[in-house]
Amino acid sequence: MPTLVVAGKEDFVAGSPEELARRIPRGKWLQVPGNHMNALLNKSFADGVIGFFSGISMFR
Repeated sequence: MPTLVVAGKEDFVAGSPEELARRIPRGKWLQVPGNHMNALLNKSFADGVIGFFSGISMFR
């Protein structure tokens, strides 16, 4: 099952989102501006989630 791991660029609470996504089969990760609490308020977060569900590749 595809899995999206999202973390803010200044999110030091999240550990290594890249590593987590790598360990999940079909995992993708997206880095957005912000920290652990405010990253989801950034338009990049919404665009990334919509893109993920739409099958658009905008991930590293």
